[in-house]
Amino acid sequence: APHTIYFSQASDPTVWSGRGTGSLEIDVDDGDPNGITAIFPSFFGELYVAKRNSIYQITGNTPYNFQVIPLIRALGCIDHNTAAAVQNDIIFASERGIHSLVSTKRGSGIETEMLSFPVKDLWNSEVNAGQSKRMWGFFSYIYNSYFFLYPSGNNTFPNNCLVFNVPTKSWFRWPDYNVSSMTEITTSGTRKLLVGINDGIIGKVN
Repeated sequence: APHTIYFSQASDPTVWSGRGTGSLEIDVDDGDPNGITAIFPSFFGELYVAKRNSIYQITGNTPYNFQVIPLIRALGCIDHNTAAAVQNDIIFASERGIHSLVSTKRGSGIETEMLSFPVKDLWNSEVNAGQSKRMWGFFSYIYNSYFFLYPSGNNTFPNNCLVFNVPTKSWFRWPDYNVSSMTEITTSGTRKLLVGINDGIIGKVN
């Protein structure tokens, strides 16, 4: 069911039936075309869920008091793989651009900021939103930057990369960057940024 979140037993993520398991319906009749598109990384101990055009908070600490709280309308997350935990923030992509989810601890509890406003013309002309399942967002602690891999034009796999440097709030574009995924590992005490290249090869960023 595209509008349903299922939860396992708290003590055993392999058990999905019986005591302590269940499901939550997320605004079934809201008219959203895709249903749930993302579960964000845990954010200050709180859980946020997104659809294509909305964001919700899941409150409670047991199956008996879970609640779904609508937070934001007309803005959601284009795909789960674009969301990344960034120090005291979460960065994610919507159909309109790259956003920051910032805890305010007042009012609705959160606010959003469109980080990609300085590159909005590039976003509108180049990002292929129809291939959202192929997009990838990743925060690199080595570079202190959020990397967004995306297909442009008629491409079905990522072929460009937008990089947002968090301390300077600067944007950079890496064209013809045929990489589908990123991760960081630590070997021999050294942290390394690895990439999954579109042809199936794993590479290292120097």
